[in-house]
Parts: sequence; structure tokens; C-alpha cells
Amino acid sequence: MNKKQEIPDLIVSVESRKGGVGKTTAALCMARQLLKMKYAVLVLDLDVTGTNAADIADSPFWVDDLHIIQEFREIKDEDTPKKSLNLIKLFDQRFMAGKTIPQFSTKGTSSDTLQVDFTKVNVLGSHIFKTDKEGNNNIGATSIERPGILFDDLHTLWLLELVKQISSDFVRAGHSNKSTKYAVILDNSPGYVGIAPAIHEWLTDLGPESGKFLTVTSLDKQDLLACNQAISTLHSLFKDKWQTSLLFMDSGNKGDGINIDRTQEAFFMRLATSINDNVESVDSLAFYRGTKVDPLNHQQGEKFYDNPSEYIAAIINRVPRSVKDGYLDYETPSVSPQDGNVLARILNNRDGNKDWHDRMISYDEYIENQFLLQSLSRGRGRYLPHVHHLMDVIKMAEEELRIRTSKNSDVSVWYSEMDYRHQKMLGTQLNRANNIVSRVRLAIEDEGLGHLARLIHDKWLPGSIVPNFQHTLSMYLRESDSPYFEMKLYESDHDSTDMDAGRFVSEFKKRIRMELKHFKSNAMDANKSKPFYVLLNVLSNLVILSVPSSLWHSPVSKELPVIFAGVLSIELKHWANRDEKMFKRISIQRFLAQESISLSELREDHGLFESLRFFRRHRMDEGEIRLVDFYKVCTTSQARLIDFMADSQFLLQLFQFIVKGEIEKGNLFPFVRGIAEDVIVTKTLLHEDAPAKMAKAMQSAEYFKEFDGVLNEILKGWGLMND
Repeated sequence: MNKKQEIPDLIVSVESRKGGVGKTTAALCMARQLLKMKYAVLVLDLDVTGTNAADIADSPFWVDDLHIIQEFREIKDEDTPKKSLNLIKLFDQRFMAGKTIPQFSTKGTSSDTLQVDFTKVNVLGSHIFKTDKEGNNNIGATSIERPGILFDDLHTLWLLELVKQISSDFVRAGHSNKSTKYAVILDNSPGYVGIAPAIHEWLTDLGPESGKFLTVTSLDKQDLLACNQAISTLHSLFKDKWQTSLLFMDSGNKGDGINIDRTQEAFFMRLATSINDNVESVDSLAFYRGTKVDPLNHQQGEKFYDNPSEYIAAIINRVPRSVKDGYLDYETPSVSPQDGNVLARILNNRDGNKDWHDRMISYDEYIENQFLLQSLSRGRGRYLPHVHHLMDVIKMAEEELRIRTSKNSDVSVWYSEMDYRHQKMLGTQLNRANNIVSRVRLAIEDEGLGHLARLIHDKWLPGSIVPNFQHTLSMYLRESDSPYFEMKLYESDHDSTDMDAGRFVSEFKKRIRMELKHFKSNAMDANKSKPFYVLLNVLSNLVILSVPSSLWHSPVSKELPVIFAGVLSIELKHWANRDEKMFKRISIQRFLAQESISLSELREDHGLFESLRFFRRHRMDEGEIRLVDFYKVCTTSQARLIDFMADSQFLLQLFQFIVKGEIEKGNLFPFVRGIAEDVIVTKTLLHEDAPAKMAKAMQSAEYFKEFDGVLNEILKGWGLMND
């Protein structure tokens, strides 16, 4: 008698319309995120002609996170090279031959067991080409395994049965290990061939509570349109089954029969005939029978029916960073949610706006090369003798930064009242720090280490703070119907005098304090607190560094205090509303770096919107969105300005670390991007803790920070993790 089929709590089919868009990377990243959420995770590589997921076993990107399921070896064969289990070989030589399929076990001590490790992501790879890794050096990569699986529908159905059996056995093995949640990730084949249609039928049969879909696409218009069509077809498949299930559950209440559309007949008959009272079987259509849904109230199913993003997600991979960051706009094809377009509905953000940046992952040459690491070499002999000199250059830069700029980069320097002399000194220090860091990066590139220099983004340099803020302020004022004006960099502004500058600084701060009185918030209650002085001083200095002297006596200068008093009032309100534990734990820098205001909050609190008088005549969604973006740039720039000295020192440490690693080991260092984001942008990692994190990252690294961030939002949308 067959064992009762165990169904995993979650099965995710990761799909694409074409190859080479990062589908396997997305599958592995999602698997790792689920592992962190305490799932026992199995990845099945069903893309038999694509990248073998098991080939990544020794990659420094994954070596500590993956367990590759290997073929069983007798004790006497322990000296032979390890071979990963080939799913296609298992299918062809065991399953189709009617032989017993080895069972999963944490020990794997016999020929009938395969070892799994529930502390890692378990990967069962596949490849259709015979290679040297099969253990026969006389076989090249040209001999193909039996290709019936690619073209034969019957082979596809049998392969699906093997997938179900493997998934079920994985759950049973987890029970013996006391695991409580199980997830199977299917690295599906590209397009709509092979096993993909059968997977769609299976997962939509199970229902969207446990059967999920993640589509990976590129920015290519044809790819987007193809993904849109595929996702829309998939959602229609579920909707047809759900509507049929409503007829089925209602059929028992009608004595005169019901009318069933011809397209619904097959699924209706399956619902009517597939119920099996045998306790050894599982009702795979339980979602549609009301066992998971109240037959009298179908809200659970309607949720998925009306909101496909509850079980379908999409990411846009390999996006140019300039597009991801919003510096360049990409003309996406017309995919309007109003036209019933499912792709647009799942890519749009929670507020319903067409902003796909939250689902974009930028191109990273290091991540793209993860499967090629074993075959790549840098040819270091060409420049290695010169690289040692770079360590001395970086050390001298660190000393220069220490001598020529203020020693104290702590937030305490912002507590006291600051006048124009402080601002002028701050501008000089900011410029010097940027020159020092930029000079070191240029030296690294000149020595032939451009791949290392490119690891450090321009947006992290101290000199990027003011231009980024200037650009946002300029765009904001222009959208507000203010007169056209030029925003010049502060270091090129030679028209000012200290007396004029001093008057502007004094008047600016005075006006901000006056404007705060008009807000219906607790801003004035915090007027005498230390955070108030820090936020006021940082914001004031940021504005003064960014606004050219040509605007000091223009009508715009009268409106600037009004705008930034509004920004400050929101900051103070959010600061005061934090819970007591966070109040003691979080720094002002981290608070500012993670600050934001939502459209819903903006629309509920009219006082916040009234602070921006430019938009009183233009209360449109576009104006509100501009305000949300503008506020975020203000707070992020404030956090950066407070820490620009410490950030500069950290960047020099980062340069020293990667150059030293290049000399000693020649490693790839994509993890520095994640660490730099934590230190400089999000402020979730303290500067003093960064060196230890870098050292640890050499052994175990969070390389895929951007992937993880996007996938976490998807998992939240699916209701699988808390905010």
C-alpha cells in the first residue's frame, strides 16, 4: 500500500519566459529566505536544459547555505569524488524503471536513503547533458540524456508524479527531525513547455494558499509582454477552477440541476469523482471543496480571485542601476491594471501607483558570474607588484582624513547652536573628505583593479549628499510652480559674503521656529529637546549648503522655511511617537535613515500637507507622491550629513579590506555592497562593528541583499511573514 502523500505547506514555482534572467538565483534566494523563517526547504531543479543548481555547491556565495543532495556511496567508495544526484537520472533509471526511489534521511547510511540537512537549503539538481562530472572522462558535453521529457506529455506527467513523491518524502523526513513547516521551491523550465503546464495544473489544484508562483523577467518589452500573458493565463486558470468550485458546492442545494459551461465540465467531474475515503490518500482538491474554506462564506477564495498578488509575484531582474535608482526612466509597455492586466497589478506598489522600482533588482556583474567562479581567474600576475603600493596610499589617505577634518564625527557636535561659520567649515570638510575618498578610488582603478573600484557606488561618497539633495529640491520647487532657477554646487558659489550668509542662516532658523507654531502636532513640545536641535541644525545646514546665494534674497527664500518647517514637524512627530524601547535603542542617524511618510498618513493629516503651501492649489496625487519622495530624500540626506566623516573613514577601511583580499586571495567581494548599504544608507550597522562584519563575510556572506529585500516584500504580500 502506498504511503499517505504529504503535501508541503508551501510550494513555489519560480518561472521565466526565457532563459538567462536569473531564475535559478531567484529560486535559491527565496529558498534561503524561507530557511530563515524556520521552514525546512527543498529546491528541485526542473530546468533540465538550463543551469544545474547543484553546480553552485562550492561557490563562496552559497557554500554555507546549501546542502547538495548527493548520490549514495558505499563506505568502500568514500575516496571517490562526490557526485550530486541528477533528478533526470533518478527519473530515468529508477522511477521509470519501476525501481524503489531512495528515501530522504538525515543520515543517508544505505543505498535506499539520501542524506538531507534541515539546517540548510537542500538542493536536488538536474542536467540533461552528460558531462565529465558523471565520472566518465571520455564523455564530453555533447551526449544528451533521453530527451523524451522535453517533448513527450506522458513523460512530463510521470515526472510530475516523481516530483510529488519526492516532495512528500521530504515532508516525512522532516517529521522525524521535528520540523514544523515545509517548503519546496521548483526551479521551473523557461517558457510554457516541458513540465511547466503540468506544474500549473498541480499547484492551482492545491489552491493558492499553498501553491505560489514567482515570475522573473527582464526589462525587455517582449519579455514583459510574454510574462504578462503567461501570468494572466495562470490567474485565469485559477479563476475558472474557483468559479467551478462554487457551482459544485452549490449543486447539492439544487434539486433541478445546474448549468455547467463546457470549459468547466472536466474540473467539475474531478471534484465530483476524486473524493477518496481511504485514509491513506490525500484530497488534493480540498481547497475547492470547502474543507479549507467555509462553504457558506467564500471570502478566502475570493481574496485570491480578486487579488492575484496574494499568490503570484514578479520581479524584474538585471535592471541597469541608473533605472533602478530612478535617474533614468524606462518606457515600459502598456500594462494597465484597469485593463485587467495581472502583471501590472502585482508589480504596482501597495498604494496602487505605477512604480515598479520596488520589484526591480539591479544588474550586478558579481552575482551574474556566481555559476562561473570555478572557471574564472583574474590574471593577477600582470598588476600584483603594483597593488602592494595601494595599501600605503590608503593608509596615507586615512591619516590625511584624520588631520584635515574634524576628529569628532559624533552626533553630539550637532546639539549646540550653529551659525554660518560652522556651516562654512562643514562645507569645506565635506568637500575634503569627498576628495580624499575619490582619490583613493581613482588610484585603485589606475592600478588595474577597476572591478574593485566599481564595488563602491557614487551614491555612497560624501560628495553625493548635497547634489542629490539639490536635485530633489530643485525638482520639487519646479513642480510647485516656483520660478525657474539654477541650483549650483556650493563649492562653485562665489557670490556670497559672510555677512549675507549669516543673515540668511539666522533668518532661516528663526522662520522655521515661527512656522512650527502653526502645526497641529507636538513639534513645539519637542522644541527644547536635544533631538530638536540636532534635527534643526542638520536640516538647516543641508539647506544652506544646497541653496545658492542667488536665491537668498528671492521670493523662494521666503517659502523655504515653510517647506522645511513642515519636514521638521513630521520628523519630530514620528520621533516622539516611537515606543519606549526604540526610543532608547535607536540613534538619530538610524531614525532618519529609515524615516518615511506614507500617502495614507499624508491624506489623513491635513496639517502635514498644509505645511507645503506650494501645493495648496494642486492637491493631486502627483503632488502628494512628490511630497512623499521629497521627505524621504530630506531625512536620508540628514542621516548622511551627520555621519559623513565616519562614513568616509569606513569607505577607506572598505577599500583597504578589498585590496588586501585581492592581494592575498583574489576573491570576489560583492558582499561589501550589502555591508556598505547597512553602514552608510540604512544605518543598521554601526561603523565600529563593520570591520568584524567584513571579516565574517569572508566566510559567510549576505551577498544578495537587494534580492532578499524584494523577496521579503513578496513574502509579506503572501502573508508568510510579519512586517
